[in-house]
Amino acid sequence: MYILQRSILFLLLTASIIGCATPLQMSLQGNEPLFRGHTTAVVMTFQDISDPVGNTDEQRKAYKDTLQAACKTIAEYITQELIQKKAYSTVLKDQPIPPESTIIISGFIRKYDKGNAALRYFIGLGAGSSVFHATIEFKDSQSGKILGTISNNGTSWVGGGVIASGQSVEVLMQDAARHVATELIWVRQKN
Repeated sequence: MYILQRSILFLLLTASIIGCATPLQMSLQGNEPLFRGHTTAVVMTFQDISDPVGNTDEQRKAYKDTLQAACKTIAEYITQELIQKKAYSTVLKDQPIPPESTIIISGFIRKYDKGNAALRYFIGLGAGSSVFHATIEFKDSQSGKILGTISNNGTSWVGGGVIASGQSVEVLMQDAARHVATELIWVRQKN
């Protein structure tokens, strides 16, 4: 009985760790050396390119209003992570781009769904899932060249229960911001 309990606990812990991960794919397009020279980062408000959700004009407008707020929120989360991790000597949000060596971080929200925490908790199996899919771009301010992109495809854990119910779209955006900052630091230190 003791071994069975430990096995179940191990499986639950493993599933919770796997379920919390936000899949990221970073494409550097051969520009790794160019990441090192920037001293300033400017994070721009993201753009919404998702398909409108809702059956009525009122529902679609409410969705678009929610997305406008989410576009600002993800940029704020990335800004906070870059400042906290000291990734750049100067980190600005929605500021005019300074002439010195600056990396511009912007992006697009491709899919956004707040989901339903009660459905995630009681049913699971994908019911009520939170979804946050975005593409993050890194551009050189002087040349305008895209140095790299990250594709984020965050979805709440499908297993249900407490873990899934706690994975709101805000948590998925915070995870994405944390991963973006970590990836930038890694790329800059690598070269």
